[in-house]
Amino acid sequence: MKVNLIGQTYVDNIFNVENLVYGDTNKLDNVISSFGGIYNISEHVQSMNYTIISTGKTEATIINDINNSTRTSFTRRVTDVVSFEKFPHASWTHIAYLDDIEHYDKLDINTPYSIDFCTCQDRTPYLDMMKNADIIFDSRERSYLYDSIKIDTPIILHQPSRIDCIINGELSCYVEMKPVNNLKVNGAGDIFAAYFILLHNAKKIFFKNTKMRRKMILAHHFTVKKLKEINNEKV
Repeated sequence: MKVNLIGQTYVDNIFNVENLVYGDTNKLDNVISSFGGIYNISEHVQSMNYTIISTGKTEATIINDINNSTRTSFTRRVTDVVSFEKFPHASWTHIAYLDDIEHYDKLDINTPYSIDFCTCQDRTPYLDMMKNADIIFDSRERSYLYDSIKIDTPIILHQPSRIDCIINGELSCYVEMKPVNNLKVNGAGDIFAAYFILLHNAKKIFFKNTKMRRKMILAHHFTVKKLKEINNEKV
């Protein structure tokens, strides 16, 4: 399956802390530099054929609170792409993150597509693209941004303890899980979106026509498994 990944090129500086205490001196476990955003997908979910389409460069400082499996990020935009050439042929397009692309109105998508968001900005300016999308992803902590949005596109809101699917302003289905502690969770949302897209487009009989709630369960399961693999890698 050929997938176009559209988004900023995030240059991540990741600070791993065992147990973050705000307002105090914290001891770093280690510091890692890597590419983030859509690169979390191409790096860790290698079941699809990706083309990276960068919309600019952003530097990010990320604090991973390992014990609580949470992350906090600080970003600084460096460059933006103002116009885009015709995108390569693909069967799917994933945009991450639409609310961090300066010239999103210049995107001419000619495939089924999904959208991911990453900030607390009002979603109204993106409503037309949201209506035409096949799937929307966001953190459940930002669910209040969708209170007045009533569209047919499934909005998948995820967090470690629960995943919701919102359709036409109503809760269509949900899944509750026990959070997994002691994980570096940077990139978890991107990896979850990738596995969900993979399940959504699956042709194998075992996954074909899988119900929405089942996709949410499986995508979460695969994400946790992958995060554990990443956490066990030697730095």
